[in-house]
Amino acid sequence: MNEMKHRKNITIYKKIFSVTYEESMLIMNKHMDIVHKDGSMVFFLIFNYLPVITLGVNEKELSESFIKTISEKNISYYKSSRGGKITYHDKGQFTCYPIINLDYLGVSPANYVVRLQEWMNGSIGSLGVESKKHAIGVWVKDCIWKKVGFIGVKISRKITSHGFSINLNANLDAFNMFIPCGMESCVVGNLRDVKCKSMLNEAINRNCLSEKSNNLYKFFYKKLDCFFDKFY
Repeated sequence: MNEMKHRKNITIYKKIFSVTYEESMLIMNKHMDIVHKDGSMVFFLIFNYLPVITLGVNEKELSESFIKTISEKNISYYKSSRGGKITYHDKGQFTCYPIINLDYLGVSPANYVVRLQEWMNGSIGSLGVESKKHAIGVWVKDCIWKKVGFIGVKISRKITSHGFSINLNANLDAFNMFIPCGMESCVVGNLRDVKCKSMLNEAINRNCLSEKSNNLYKFFYKKLDCFFDKFY
């Protein structure tokens, strides 16, 4: 667990878990209770998921035939309490759930979502990738615009839960099995496939794809330290 003091009188903790989606919900709820009692504590829960399709509160139930198809591909599914529609997770993503007491920080729910999207776009853009905020997510230019950043949050008792994911080296075939985020024209991509610059460029060009993804993972882990810089 990584701990960092922040100038706004909060203590930030970063934790990494390799668990099932169901187990991650228990972990998330436990940390929500902690933050509800002490708003000075902020948790970034980073989950390395096995292949799973999750359904937001705005998504209809899966058909039996679809469930059978994904089961044959060793993909589980879970009805989530987050906002949004249908999406996919696996270990090729950087998936993070910020657990924050918005009331303690004096931040509105709407402002939180805007700032979250801005942090994602700024972090991706700092890699030298042409990116833009669009439709509650982040897209990168790779001949065509592709969605690599996904947001699905829930706010209860002024406490944030669920969060965001960024495709580093995700299984894109899984996204082709459904309409991502309910957007017919959505093309999903991976940051691995987009040429990046800065301090990652040499390592990325020198190493294999899996190591490149690992470098990107470390990059976004470090970028969480700047999460609140533009909140105020």
